[in-house]
Amino acid sequence: VNCTVIVHARPNDNRRPVQASAVTTKSLGLLPASAALEIDVSSAGSSDWRAARAEASLGWLLIAKNDAAEGEPMLVAARSKLLSSVGPLHPEVILATTRLAQYYRSHHRDADAARVLDELKQPTASVLR
Repeated sequence: VNCTVIVHARPNDNRRPVQASAVTTKSLGLLPASAALEIDVSSAGSSDWRAARAEASLGWLLIAKNDAAEGEPMLVAARSKLLSSVGPLHPEVILATTRLAQYYRSHHRDADAARVLDELKQPTASVLR
């Protein structure tokens, strides 16, 4: 079974879409994200927020598949990239933050959940520009 997530650019954007692929098999389950995640950022750039969105989605998928050891750091890193590139008010930052806080709460890490949620309330330099 192959699972491919394609994150499309805006309709009038001539750049190729950012693509993330996660390969699964019935016998092996989800492969390690380091091997499964292939983000095509040749035209968008590795710091593009859409690449971070795809990484956050895969991190959340890994957490949902009970691979928090790999999924949590991926979601944390992607959320950080999103936060610095598009600011705390962007819907993708809010989604990644909500998912991370949900994970923290489900693992009795309420202080961590509160910390990441508080970061949404603090404006960053990119929002003030």
